[in-house]
Amino acid sequence: MLVDQSDNARLQLMPQQNPLPVAGAALAADGALVLVGNRGVRTLSLQ
Repeated sequence: MLVDQSDNARLQLMPQQNPLPVAGAALAADGALVLVGNRGVRTLSLQ
């Protein structure tokens, strides 16, 4: 799980009970992180 720490511009990885495997990850042109896994595609971005 990615957690945004509001006091600084960093994302921190936090442990999950049942982590989902990620097949690939890339940065999009707008700075979003795109994750591809066995459950589809997820896009994470800082607003």
